[in-house]
Amino acid sequence: MTWIKNESALSNMVELSEDKVRKTYTMNSFQRAFLNQEQIVLKLLSRNFTTHDGGIVIDRVVGLNDETLIQKNISAIAKKIEEFHMLDTTNVEYQNYKDSLELFNYKFENEDDIINQALVLQKQDVVLCHGDLVTGNILFNVNEIEFIDFEYSGKSNRLFDLASFITERKLSQEQEDEFVSSFMFEVNLDDLEIIKKFLRIFWGKWAYWMHEQTSKQIYLDILEDKKKDY
Repeated sequence: MTWIKNESALSNMVELSEDKVRKTYTMNSFQRAFLNQEQIVLKLLSRNFTTHDGGIVIDRVVGLNDETLIQKNISAIAKKIEEFHMLDTTNVEYQNYKDSLELFNYKFENEDDIINQALVLQKQDVVLCHGDLVTGNILFNVNEIEFIDFEYSGKSNRLFDLASFITERKLSQEQEDEFVSSFMFEVNLDDLEIIKKFLRIFWGKWAYWMHEQTSKQIYLDILEDKKKDY
């Protein structure tokens, strides 16, 4: 079997074959703190995988990851997120934002109040959240939408996934309104704004920490993007 390295992967070593994905987890101090629960989620989704020393091999999910398709199918993605939120959380731990934050040195302006509010909100209206709804983790195959990469999944307030989707792309206000209104529950917009700010803080701080570990420019670019939107 021939493996080709996926150069776009930021957190772990990811290699692709025709029908498999082999992931080797970095297991740095951030991943140990945040808690990687990918295997639990894969079982809940009935996706086949095997373990190897330091990671897993997963059946490859076929599809296109394309931001243009995402922005044309916002309501359908909202429905897919709601479907994901219905998965059983019995054996799932909370996304460990609190302990992970202790690793990071970078400070956003007036961050403390936002962080404290968001950590309180995290324990309300709890579901299984994906946690990383970037373009590369949303695949389109004909009329099907699939999510991949569950390293950052865990229990949280359902608004954390709404905020993740919104903050990982440039949506117009009209697109954001369409996305939020597509959910079957009434979204508390004030709480959503707090969590959006929190995730920009969190992943901005993570990006700076990753730059400290690797010296790669891409992480400073992510930080600047989060600061600009914050």
